[in-house]
Amino acid sequence: TRVAKDRKAADESSQAARRADRYARLADPSNLEVFQDGSLDVYVGNLPYEGVTEEALENFFSGCGELRRLDVPRNRDGTAKGFAFLQCKDQAGVVAALNRDRDLFLGRAVRVKRSDNADGRGGLTRSRSRSRTQTPRL
Repeated sequence: TRVAKDRKAADESSQAARRADRYARLADPSNLEVFQDGSLDVYVGNLPYEGVTEEALENFFSGCGELRRLDVPRNRDGTAKGFAFLQCKDQAGVVAALNRDRDLFLGRAVRVKRSDNADGRGGLTRSRSRSRTQTPRL
């Protein structure tokens, strides 16, 4: 109905405004606490399981400058696990990548955020009870 379409358009507009404000703050050089750890690693989630290639992701993030690394973890059958990690060359590349958050990639709205596990230590692991626990960072 028309009311539902108007409501959806208003929601999308307000979400876009909030995103623009958030990333304007990220891009502001005076707001560098985002990069205190010096990490240039980015997590990309909500990827489709079929059809994801490194080349397709490189094209998707082509406006983010040079990528030092791009990893797409895969299952034993070769399908993607639904997420990827990339490392940008500089902070401007990270900000540009973060601006791709919720953009469509192969028909899905991807989630792009700073990687919590940038230094390779810590992160979520499975314990014997099969529950998720946080491993300590050294």
